[in-house]
Amino acid sequence: MATKFTATVNTAGGGTSYNSLSAAEAGLQCDLTAATTKVFSHGGITGTINDNASVTGKTSGATATVVHCTSSQILLENISGTFQSGEQVYVTQDTDYVVISDAGDSAYVSIECQGGVDSTYVVVDGWTTDSSHYVEITVVAGERHSGTYPTSGYRLEVADPGAIRINNDYVKIFWLPITATNNGAASRGIRVYYADTITIGYCIVRGTRGASPSDAHYGISVFEGSASVFNCIVYDFPNGGVNGIGLSSRGTLDAYNCTVHNCEMGFSSSYGRGSCTNCVIFECDDDFDGGTIVNCASDGGDGTNAQTLDSSDGYANEFADAANHDY
Repeated sequence: MATKFTATVNTAGGGTSYNSLSAAEAGLQCDLTAATTKVFSHGGITGTINDNASVTGKTSGATATVVHCTSSQILLENISGTFQSGEQVYVTQDTDYVVISDAGDSAYVSIECQGGVDSTYVVVDGWTTDSSHYVEITVVAGERHSGTYPTSGYRLEVADPGAIRINNDYVKIFWLPITATNNGAASRGIRVYYADTITIGYCIVRGTRGASPSDAHYGISVFEGSASVFNCIVYDFPNGGVNGIGLSSRGTLDAYNCTVHNCEMGFSSSYGRGSCTNCVIFECDDDFDGGTIVNCASDGGDGTNAQTLDSSDGYANEFADAANHDY
């Protein structure tokens, strides 16, 4: 089993953190499946070790390129030779180095975000991954939302062309609060684009739009790929021809335990290759469009074992405060 390598994003900067998710994604790209990529533990950095620096083992003579070094871990690629536990791994001997405390292991990368608003568009691309060596993007435990869109802590709030696009297989996104801002074209939250085995969970994706978007917009969308979406909240994507959560071309999309509110289409599945299970979808022009609908609640009571919501009192029996997006 691979070892987690944890890198941090802090919008305030400082230490070994990146200042945006986009910068972290670009800086950490590597072949996680290669035998020549490994993560090592260490007791602290002496001097400076930058990304892409060349390092050498003082005892072993092994060499590698630094992907990234934190206060307790170093991720190396293009390893030649065998690094030894307890040796100095240096950029400049006895000046810029760490002392590793193990023989290294294959890695998966977890990018943990904190700070405040991050306004840079993110494209996840350029990695080599598999089911054990994947990329995870999340929010640090102390800044995770409690079910409503947060007003502090890390938030990804991006204007056109969208917030985040996933072009790589085996990517997991958890706990991100996302605002997709429309500046005249489209509000786009998370787009899976020609990528498979994508997992998206516990995210809040909201739209803010101009008067008349000229292009399609969406909360969470899959185009030619496969994704599992669970425990997410998506709202305020009310026009533009697409959906809150949807499959916009060939591929597969399965949504579980999600809430979709005030979108043109709540859940959409082109070619019927998707499912929506245990979800709540309401105040959309069309709650469902295609796919397999099971145990869902909506205004229209669609699908198998459906429940029809009561809108007569502003959904007071179903939600804490639907008008203010407290579900």
